[in-house]
Amino acid sequence: MDSSVRRVIPVPGGTMRLNEYWPIIRHPHFARLFHKRQLGGAFIAFPGARHSRGEHALNVAQRTKRRACQWHDRGLLSQERIPELVVAALLHDIGHGPFSHLIESVTKTDHKFVGKKRVEEMSKAIRAADVDPRQVQKLLSGEDSLGLMITDRNLGTDKLGYLSVDAYHAGLEWQQSFEVIEGATRPIKVRGKTVIGVDIKVIDGIKHLQRLYVMFYKNFYLAKSATIAERLIQEMVRRLLEVWLTEETLWEMIDGELEGAFFNSNDPAITEMASWYKDIRLPKAAVVFRHRGYTDYERIAGKPISVATLPTATMERLPKFPARWFARLQTKMAQALKLPQHHVLVVPPVHGDRFIPRDVILWDTTGTSRLWDRDPDHFASLRRDYLAAAAMRVCVPEHRRVEVAKKADLLQKITIEFESTSAE
Repeated sequence: MDSSVRRVIPVPGGTMRLNEYWPIIRHPHFARLFHKRQLGGAFIAFPGARHSRGEHALNVAQRTKRRACQWHDRGLLSQERIPELVVAALLHDIGHGPFSHLIESVTKTDHKFVGKKRVEEMSKAIRAADVDPRQVQKLLSGEDSLGLMITDRNLGTDKLGYLSVDAYHAGLEWQQSFEVIEGATRPIKVRGKTVIGVDIKVIDGIKHLQRLYVMFYKNFYLAKSATIAERLIQEMVRRLLEVWLTEETLWEMIDGELEGAFFNSNDPAITEMASWYKDIRLPKAAVVFRHRGYTDYERIAGKPISVATLPTATMERLPKFPARWFARLQTKMAQALKLPQHHVLVVPPVHGDRFIPRDVILWDTTGTSRLWDRDPDHFASLRRDYLAAAAMRVCVPEHRRVEVAKKADLLQKITIEFESTSAE
């Protein structure tokens, strides 16, 4: 490639010169990321949330390059590591299939396994960018702890990237810059293990960041229509896999190809579900199960919805079950309600590990400490937010809603018995 040609493009958060990374950007695996929505089916509830995995990858790479240069200027990172980190950031989501994470619960693999294979297939393009593919694999797998610059659950460039850009596209943008927090990060050793720490002087900023994450999770990821839409997509995928689709083909699809499979299916149940999806006539929540003491957090607004509780142990275990388990639960519920199987859709509660932010290592000239130890009330508050947000929704076509809402006791009994049997 002619190095005199400057390929500079705007990305969320700034601009990025792509000359040295052009072989990677032009690779078919990376190009397909621009045809995969970053936020799966959430666009049904939030029309602006249609940005792609490719856009997200460019944003994370731009953030990673900026932070890596800052660490280099402070003597924390050698110059030769910067391109490795940027390439790892570009490829951190290369393994994703269509519709974000939705298909993982109905397949035997995940995006990390697929991503490792795709990085191997991109070795020639990575070497053309003067980066060793083996180093990229180590950064993405966690073997090289420097990869935490990208993947850390609190301070990684992936996390800060989607928190800002996803919120912007969802219409929930907040005027908040994370540059001060990013500039206060550094790799530190804790009990012989390298972690990402942050200067204690930005402790209030870190707590604010974690509250923003929880607020975004509640108002976007857990929005009723968004969760119902994503479960509907997941169920159509599960049924396609039972009829004709192979997992290998599924993981190679882009969003549009999978949508085409929905719309062209000969299976009557998938055909009806695809019409709901296409016309945005989603099933409606008829019965909602929550943690004891948190039923008042369900917004009913005069709709025919029954709110009940499940034992704490049951609510805590439900998020751990895969989509196929919920499909079997749906079948039992449908049989009891005398409804077609695909007319019952169960949306599971969110897992606490995904909702509640992790502890943060703080550092200053005297040593390190943990945010948890300094402010346990902060995490207790986040835990209460999780309990208030966690809900399992039993959804049905709107014309069935009133009759099913009257069967909350029956559905509660079925859920408890089925879960207890599965847990044994």
